[in-house]
Amino acid sequence: MEIQWLLDKWNIRCDAQDILNKWNEPHRSYHGISHLEDLMAQIESKKSSLSDIQYESLLLAALFHDAIYDPASHMNEEDSATLLLGLSDQSEAVRQVCQIILDTKMHSSKEGLSGIFCEMDMDICGRGLESLLQWEHGIFQECSIFPLKEYKAGRLVFLNSLIDRYPSNSENIRSLIEHVEGY
Repeated sequence: MEIQWLLDKWNIRCDAQDILNKWNEPHRSYHGISHLEDLMAQIESKKSSLSDIQYESLLLAALFHDAIYDPASHMNEEDSATLLLGLSDQSEAVRQVCQIILDTKMHSSKEGLSGIFCEMDMDICGRGLESLLQWEHGIFQECSIFPLKEYKAGRLVFLNSLIDRYPSNSENIRSLIEHVEGY
């Protein structure tokens, strides 16, 4: 994954390897390099329908949206956006990428690039049961710092909210819910 050209073009003062090292931190099971590579592949598949600025904005959003990830923090998106801002000239284009990053907190944006990116970031919810179980395993590992009862309660609330958001995959999501209920 060659990304230094993008950082240089956008005047983001960092070495690509420094950002990739964050994605390889040992506490990441789902929010790691595989998630980043999946997003990059999704963006690449849409490249022909995007302008250059849209394409590059999505790539930067992917690269930075989980650059800071601590399962115990409720500020990951804000901290990731702050990281990007601190490394940049804070142009309007960079601020728009930061807004995309902030929108991933609730995955509620349906507009423009932010909507496209939020859909990509949550694309896992539309996949088969095997992929959903792998996702769950990664999230479960990342959240092993929490008591099981607390994790299970919070996770079930979140997973149940997905049934209406992904009706075409509700059967697989229900199976995932049953799996989590079995903890």
